[in-house]
Amino acid sequence: MSDELGTFMVATLVDWKYPQVFDKTWKKINKIYKKNLGSKRTRKNRINTFVITEAELMFLPPIEKRISVENQVKALLKEYADTIDSLHEKEVKSQGNINKIYEKDLEKLGKIQLYHQYLDNKHDTMSNIESAIEEAGEKGGVIIWDLPGHQEDRVILPECVATFSRAADQEETLIEFVDELLIANFARRFLPYSHTLILEVREQYEKLLEFVNSVKDGTKISADFELSLRTFIGVVSGIQETLKLFYREIEKSFQVGTAAFKYIQGLNSEELTEWAQIKNPDLGTQIMQHITDLQGIIAEIKTKMRGFLSGENPMNNEQLSQFTELVIDTDVKSNGLLLWTHRFHQIPSFTSMEEGIAYEEVEGESYRPKSNTTIIEATKIFKTFSRGGSTIYALRGVDLQIEPGEFIIIRGPSGAGK
Repeated sequence: MSDELGTFMVATLVDWKYPQVFDKTWKKINKIYKKNLGSKRTRKNRINTFVITEAELMFLPPIEKRISVENQVKALLKEYADTIDSLHEKEVKSQGNINKIYEKDLEKLGKIQLYHQYLDNKHDTMSNIESAIEEAGEKGGVIIWDLPGHQEDRVILPECVATFSRAADQEETLIEFVDELLIANFARRFLPYSHTLILEVREQYEKLLEFVNSVKDGTKISADFELSLRTFIGVVSGIQETLKLFYREIEKSFQVGTAAFKYIQGLNSEELTEWAQIKNPDLGTQIMQHITDLQGIIAEIKTKMRGFLSGENPMNNEQLSQFTELVIDTDVKSNGLLLWTHRFHQIPSFTSMEEGIAYEEVEGESYRPKSNTTIIEATKIFKTFSRGGSTIYALRGVDLQIEPGEFIIIRGPSGAGK
């Protein structure tokens, strides 16, 4: 019998925008491993959006000790999720340029109360989204006791505690299992809330579309609200780009999530088979259809709103009052979708490989070239940056291959993503 009895593993969703936060959490987890499990070998492995921390077991802790370790790690993961949530909340509050434009215009229209309502609604919406993100991060974690040859492996998920049997020499099977479990667990958090969110956003834009279609062509917006309208058109244009990214996230998460659920259902575990039942097999398809429909709705709205800038007949007070409220409400919903989508922008990275996600040491990433002849190759490159109160989408899933002997020039204005 080997001196090593197995491994204790914790896999969790990590926001790499703030790597220093996870580094602090890892130090605390590492102390738990060494103090409570007597582990002399601990490590953390990065799987793109996830991290797996491991502790090799030199003795088999009693069940009470194992439960204590599980609870301590869960508490640390919640602490980590809370910290990330607070950091993002501060970032959102610091982006107030658009708010000031609305404030000035609504004050000129004598609607300052609507501006305060806008701030309250935006705060509530962002708080709800942040709570959903925090829950996805907290519950995205998985705890595994890998005890080959001694007793059944034990998996702790937010909804259940499961056991399954695996031969002691099936190391590759364990790695595949961790990959699939992480993907399935994430899809279980990401897709349902995404469905709820896209329905709310679509409903709001449909209200706006109904209004702009009810206004006669040639109608002009009040000069007091013109700057806000131009700003809002910019927000809507940003949402069009966000929806492209959101569609990609949903498509990838749905595809690999469905495959992961099927894999887990085939394991020798009643608890995991029950956990992996897909309640709505068409959920991803439904979300993608809503996104496609919303793109069409937004395109029509933008055309109408641009007409409000060049019309000749002033918009009447009743219409102006209704329009300003719709703009404010739609801006709130749009920013909520923007926040949710951009917090999970790494999804295309960890779901891009057909055979599952790469199990690599944190120091390096794995990549499978599409061609054996290319000298430079890049895939699925995303780049966004802020300018004032706006988000610039420089690159959106760009692929690049350069073959030997090719002469390539990349041209474009500043900020184009060269």
